[in-house]
Amino acid sequence: DRGRIRVQDQSNNKTGGFMRIETTGGTDSTDGSGFETRIFLDNDGDIFFYEDTGTTAKVKWDATNERFGIGTTSPTAKLNVDGAIVGGQKGDSSPDNTDVSGVNSLTVSTGAGSQTINGLVGGVTGQVLHIIKTNSAFTLTIADQNATSPGVEIKTADGNNISLTNFGGVTLLFYNGAWWEVGK
Repeated sequence: DRGRIRVQDQSNNKTGGFMRIETTGGTDSTDGSGFETRIFLDNDGDIFFYEDTGTTAKVKWDATNERFGIGTTSPTAKLNVDGAIVGGQKGDSSPDNTDVSGVNSLTVSTGAGSQTINGLVGGVTGQVLHIIKTNSAFTLTIADQNATSPGVEIKTADGNNISLTNFGGVTLLFYNGAWWEVGK
């Protein structure tokens, strides 16, 4: 046997049943069968995904509270991650109206003279974007509320353009249809 699907009529002293998807893996199984749990579906709709030995759940869908946990089986928010999150990165030498969908850092390095970011394309509420200038040989200007189509406006904290003349960066948050400066 390489694996099996088990369906039982009770789970953790609850009425109802459960389903397990198990694979062979050696002697680490919790019931001595040689099978290790990979996915466990409880009678209340919770789904647990187990690590390689099949003994510890590392990912959980909490159906009752509609929460998803990564690295935790007790999620306290819609998405609860216990560990580092690595987001997408994009580099651009002509950053105005760059599509930052699914990106958390935009690095700008160019020897082509000064650059201005009037707006950015994309963004979802709650998305954080770090704009990082990695070359001190030019000035990067981030314009306040000067986007042209298809760009989305950037709103700076003081209402003025931001000029980065050396290395450095700005942190933006997408909210209510615009990018808002939240840190330098």
